[in-house]
Amino acid sequence: MLTRETSQDFGDVLREHRLRKGRTQKQVADFSTISVRAIRDLEQGRARRPRRATVDLLADALRLDDAERSHLVAVADRTARAARSRVGDMVGAAPPSESPPFVGRGREVEDLVQQLVAAGRRVLSVTGAPGAGKSRLALVVAERVHGMARVPVLGAGDHRQDFAASGSHRTGGLGEVLRTVPRELFAPASADQASPGLDALALAVGDQPALLLLDVPRYGAADRGAFDRLLAGCPGLRVLATGRRPLGHPAERVVPIGPLDADHASRAFLAHTDPDRAEDEPPSADVTEICRILDGLPGALSAVASWLAVYDQETLLSYLRDDPLPFLIPLPGGGVGREGCFSDTVLEDSSPAERALLGFLCASPDGEDADGLAQASGLSPAESGRALNDLLIRGLVLRDTGPGALRFRALNLVRALQAAAVPTR
Repeated sequence: MLTRETSQDFGDVLREHRLRKGRTQKQVADFSTISVRAIRDLEQGRARRPRRATVDLLADALRLDDAERSHLVAVADRTARAARSRVGDMVGAAPPSESPPFVGRGREVEDLVQQLVAAGRRVLSVTGAPGAGKSRLALVVAERVHGMARVPVLGAGDHRQDFAASGSHRTGGLGEVLRTVPRELFAPASADQASPGLDALALAVGDQPALLLLDVPRYGAADRGAFDRLLAGCPGLRVLATGRRPLGHPAERVVPIGPLDADHASRAFLAHTDPDRAEDEPPSADVTEICRILDGLPGALSAVASWLAVYDQETLLSYLRDDPLPFLIPLPGGGVGREGCFSDTVLEDSSPAERALLGFLCASPDGEDADGLAQASGLSPAESGRALNDLLIRGLVLRDTGPGALRFRALNLVRALQAAAVPTR
């Protein structure tokens, strides 16, 4: 006789019916038109919210009588309610605030929040140079989204895995699940290879609204199949990613961020050195030049500000004029962000076409227009334009918006890297 304990999940009841009828999963799949994998996921509890149409197809395939069918429907509803309750416990907390000053970026914050909340865009990627403040911006946006829409925020990766509410330790450890998500998203897998982290996340989130903050070190594009499974398994999920390059997914909208403007850069630098300074007090010429040399990148400003513990401002500026790169590694106890340091990987991560354009731009202090770059590099206009756009997305090249033809120039820190990479005779 079929057991009807209220503690049973849908998968348990479905499996009992199937075994009692003497059917294999393959036979049920053939009769119901539901895939074997879907039936297996239901029986193993990896899928806990079957649609009513799915339950009816399974009941038809198993030739259940009216009482058995009603019981199967009731168990499906109860299992779905229990899963939703667990999700509420697991992802009900807001992301934590961080202490470093957040200056500027108001337009970028508003744009990203509106895209995620009002426009309902599913995948956004924030790109930019090392130290541009991508992670900090993503945190502020996540806080705003959570505050406006009470959308739970999930942080994937080793360094931000604790966004889940304290209830997660009672329900299987969502934080542990989130640590595995980046590996499964960015490591291509075969079609038959399991993705337990993505499956567990889909089980936890289901069709409820949630924001996944994908702020993890990565250099390649996301695995298309894995990303599609995640989006399909969580139809209410939004993804906010940060990185040097886009995810490479068709649903993605890329939002490159550049340096802070001169005023905000000075305020950001002084916030690390003199928090009590009046905001309306103009910065000194030395501070303005330090910010210019560092391209107004928040991570670079923070790192260099830590050196004021051992050097006065004038002396530090003289060193930066010679070579700013050594000072992009902050002194212990100062600076923020793992991306605050420009390193050789910035150039090594560039394609041959990108390196060619950077070489010409670094040799041209006044910048160059797109046509001039194509001619100088020997690349076709399409190849040169594509490489130039990639450099703009990565934040290594800036577009000057003055009068006349568009001109492009490399960051000062990229010039310093390029100079350091060229062997001296």
